[in-house]
Amino acid sequence: MNFVLRSFAGYVLLIALAALFGYRIAVNELKPAMRQAVEELLVDCANVLAEMAAPDLAAGRAAEGAFAQAVQRFEQRQFNARIYGVPKTQPDLRIYITDKAGTVLFDSEPENIGMDFGHWNDVQRTLRGEYGARATRAEAGNPVSSVMYVAAPIGQAQSLRGVLSLGKSSASFEPFVARSRTQLLELGGVLVAAALTLALALSWWMSRDLRRLSQYARDVSVGRRVSVPRYRRGELATLSGALEKMREELEGRAHVEKFAQLLTHELKSPLSAIRGAAELLNEDMPVNDRARFVGNIRNESERMQSIVERILNLAVIEHRQSLQDVTSIDLHELVAELIAARGAELQRKGLVVENCVAAAVRVRGERFLLRQAMANLLDNAIAFSPSAGHITIAHQLSENQHYLRVRDQGAGVPEFAQARLFERFFSLPRPDTGQKSSGLGLALVNEIAQLHRGSISVTNHRDGGVEAVLILPV
Repeated sequence: MNFVLRSFAGYVLLIALAALFGYRIAVNELKPAMRQAVEELLVDCANVLAEMAAPDLAAGRAAEGAFAQAVQRFEQRQFNARIYGVPKTQPDLRIYITDKAGTVLFDSEPENIGMDFGHWNDVQRTLRGEYGARATRAEAGNPVSSVMYVAAPIGQAQSLRGVLSLGKSSASFEPFVARSRTQLLELGGVLVAAALTLALALSWWMSRDLRRLSQYARDVSVGRRVSVPRYRRGELATLSGALEKMREELEGRAHVEKFAQLLTHELKSPLSAIRGAAELLNEDMPVNDRARFVGNIRNESERMQSIVERILNLAVIEHRQSLQDVTSIDLHELVAELIAARGAELQRKGLVVENCVAAAVRVRGERFLLRQAMANLLDNAIAFSPSAGHITIAHQLSENQHYLRVRDQGAGVPEFAQARLFERFFSLPRPDTGQKSSGLGLALVNEIAQLHRGSISVTNHRDGGVEAVLILPV
């Protein structure tokens, strides 16, 4: 399981536990809180009714006085009320009055008149001058049938005449409890969904930077040129810096090893040639032979210098991960500069180079590197062009990419060599001299193209000759 799923699963577990405990606490506190609110209201109502019943009780008319008649009329009323969506159509109060001995003098349920209620807590405690209240189930096994009773004294402590008790069934506020539970579930579901969405977003946000660093490590492992993700501060900045430092150290060691091996391998041949020529020069020989061996030493020395310079250039470019001095480059001017620099060679072979790049064309990149790349492509075209040949350098803008084309009129690339053109030290013999180059030119062009997020291709043109295409993003 990846980091995103692990962190998201952790958040889901925490949210689920919090939602479960929150719901249980809310539901467990909901009914008691509602009972407390109802009890508080019953206290006020019981005391008001006690004051209203006091005159009839004092006159000995508790069962048929004005108060009793008012209660009976109240029992017959029909309501048309909707309380927060819950309908109420009839009264749901029980009222009874007892004397100082606890005997029922009046009851909204007349069958109880004359019974002894002195043992009930509401009556008993009120007669003792305490707060009297009780909750009694009408059906022993049914908690919803519970009725809350609150009592109030009729008269003062010294002249206590009796007790008025006011009862309210729990069933009357059960719909409000159920409605509140439903609302809690709905609101809780919305909150949980929002919390899960936030948790998923947070998990993705936390893992995004780790994914970037992981992708960077994978890209580096396969040799891609990528820049390390940058962070201003914190553990990610430290990790990013450590990865970059490790990459530089590992690549540095690998580059030293690789290029030391390349250099050793490629210098063996010219060194052997120079050593053999030097040994022969110690002997007496004709002047012409001596001049030929001296020329061989000079040529091999120049070849060694070219190999060293190109290897060093290639090593520097391969070690770089990004461009450093990006500018807008006038491509027509750059090509004209390269053609002018090779005027002597072009004149010697009778070659014509046509600069078909429009004057307004500009590309972005490192001028020094692009000049090296174009110089290598032009040098290859010159080397493989026949005498009095024609070379064309053109530009095309297509699909948001620059296509820089260098085409000669040579014999083309043999089929066996087409797949190896970008290998280091692979080179074909020049048509006019039969000599090979260092074999690093196209490898250098390829590295420069990749550094510019572009590519290079060398193919035989359908109309003859070879066409090298350097592709750069706009």
